[in-house]
Order: sequence, then structure tokens, then C-alpha cells
Amino acid sequence: MKDETVPNKDTMLEIDYDILLYEYGFGYESIEEWYLVEMGLENFHKKLFDLFGTYNYRGHLNGVDNFRETTAITHKYKGNRKQAKPKWYNDIREYLLHCYNTQVVDGMESDDGMAIAITSNPNSICCSRDKDLRTVQGWHYCWGTKTTAEKPLEWISKHGYLELQLHNNKRVLKGGGNMFLYAQSLIGDKVDNIVGVKGCGEVGAYDILKDCTTEYELYRAVSEKYLEAGMTQERLHENMNLLYMIQELDIDGKPIHWRIPHG
Repeated sequence: MKDETVPNKDTMLEIDYDILLYEYGFGYESIEEWYLVEMGLENFHKKLFDLFGTYNYRGHLNGVDNFRETTAITHKYKGNRKQAKPKWYNDIREYLLHCYNTQVVDGMESDDGMAIAITSNPNSICCSRDKDLRTVQGWHYCWGTKTTAEKPLEWISKHGYLELQLHNNKRVLKGGGNMFLYAQSLIGDKVDNIVGVKGCGEVGAYDILKDCTTEYELYRAVSEKYLEAGMTQERLHENMNLLYMIQELDIDGKPIHWRIPHG
């Protein structure tokens, strides 16, 4: 835990509206009355405001021209997604855009917009259920659903952590920061169609990275595993650029991508 005061009434809540869009879109598919969907969204925001004692917030939605679509060469980025958009998708999106403080993120993903926001403002909270955002240093909160438990407010450092937890008699990898980022490069991400090292699961990634104390050590350990598996460094760099959350923009407003760390 960070040795600083937990965020206060001046805190900015950075909210993942893309997850909210699908969560409520699918969750209310059987509902015919729009006002019930609207009430659900209002209650969601009220719970966050009550929990953190602040009304300062900003929602983030995906725009157009995500750079990852051209970065992905080996496998099409999100090429395995075939599920249709939920019933209320367009209505909820328009409602969030016009009735809430919403930022549309072009050129990258809404996750990147959130990562930039929490990196530039230490007195902010990343509110999301997306595991990828937990690779970014800052305060993190994950709201619960009918099927997933709430994750309370947590400070994640830049280097982060990895731990194995027992879930349904199976060891599951949890973590944050750079340690979790590099673990993902080994495991891959089926949701986004990012393919990692064949045969390297969550336990294997933990064993490879658990003793690394710097990003350079993480990179070296992952590089060795890629080479051992007959995979090129170019492939590793491709995966890292797909997995890495943009946290800064250059003077021209363009994203600063992942860079090879040096010892």
C-alpha cells in the first residue's frame, strides 16, 4: 500500500465507460423500458460517488483509429471477437455522451486514455474491471457484479506484484504493475487475441518472473523464454506494444509507446 493519504473529496474518478456500456447493455437485454436502464446507470454513479465521497469524475469511451489494429501483425487484434453488440448499446452510448462527463478516445483505446489520466494525476482513481489497466501505477478500484466480487481500493506501484491464488482448486495468477504486464506477454490474452508463449500458463509465468526486481530483469526473463520457445524478439516487441497501456503523450499529442528497458 502506498504510504500516502487515501484519495479524498478532491479525487477524480476515471471511469471505464466501455466496460459499463457492455455490462449494462447485456445486463438489461430483457428490459423493454429505457427508463430502467437509465436508472441503473444513475445508481451506478451514485454508488461510486457515495463510496469515495466525491462528485469529480470522467468517463472514457473508445473512439476510432486504434493503433493496435496496425501494430498487430502475427494475429489480428481482437480478431476472435464475434459477439454482437448488446440491445441497448447505441442508446447507452448516446446517453453517456450527452448526459455525463465523457471523453471519447481516438487513435488508441479508452483504457489508454484512463492510463494517461491516472498517471498524470496521482490523486485519481481508476474505476474499471479491466485487468489490463492494473498494469498502470496508481489507485485502482473494481466494482462488483452479480458474478464477480468487488475489489477494494488498492495502490499499485510501477513494478507491481504477482501472486498465485487458489480458486476452485486451481491456482490463478493475480497481480499488477510491470510484473503483471510482462506476465501477460508470456501467457497471452485470449480476449484480445494476443498469443503468448505456447505452454506457458499462469503458474509458469509466476515462476519465471517472481524473483525479478526491475523491469530490465522482467524483460530479460521474458526474452529468454521467447527464445527458448523459438519465438523472435520482434514477436515479443509486438506483443508488448499491444499489451502496454499508453501513459504519456509527446509534445505533438501522439502516444509514447512501450520502450525496451535497459539495465
